[in-house]
Amino acid sequence: MADALLGTAIGGVLGLLGGWALKYVGPKSQVVFWYPHNSFFQVPQPGAAGTFNVLTSSVTVQNLGRLPARNVELVYNLKPDHFTVTPIRTWAERTTPQGQHVITMATLGHNEWFTVEVLGFANLAALVHVRSDDGEGHMVPVMQQRIWPRWVNWVVGILMLTGAGFLLYWALTGLQLLAKLVGTL
Repeated sequence: MADALLGTAIGGVLGLLGGWALKYVGPKSQVVFWYPHNSFFQVPQPGAAGTFNVLTSSVTVQNLGRLPARNVELVYNLKPDHFTVTPIRTWAERTTPQGQHVITMATLGHNEWFTVEVLGFANLAALVHVRSDDGEGHMVPVMQQRIWPRWVNWVVGILMLTGAGFLLYWALTGLQLLAKLVGTL
């Protein structure tokens, strides 16, 4: 009787811990974003002296999670003068009572992405934050990278595997030597 009660209690505790762990390990959406480019132009005014400023910025948003992200929102501090969304998607926009501009995508599937490009003349709208129903998006630092030819990647991969093999060989040889030294003491 006591063994059955103990087994039931352990099963209940393990079930509770397993359910709690699934909250962190199970499939969920993971929204990330990065800034591919920002730019500033001084454009000459046609037929007049002087220039006017044109500011551009873009942000790319992607769902790296296994579940679709719902209601993905990009919140800007003010409404951009002009913006475009690529690739073409259905989106909605609204303005908050505080004057912030919100662009909303209903869903963003696994590994799906989109880019919002913003154009400003006097002031460039700044991205305040990115969020979805599952929480805040995380900014990912990115940089441009040279793409090497495939043969270079293969050679580098083979050299890395060869080096790892030599490292493993010498580590095991050192452990054998250490075991012999400890065994003779």
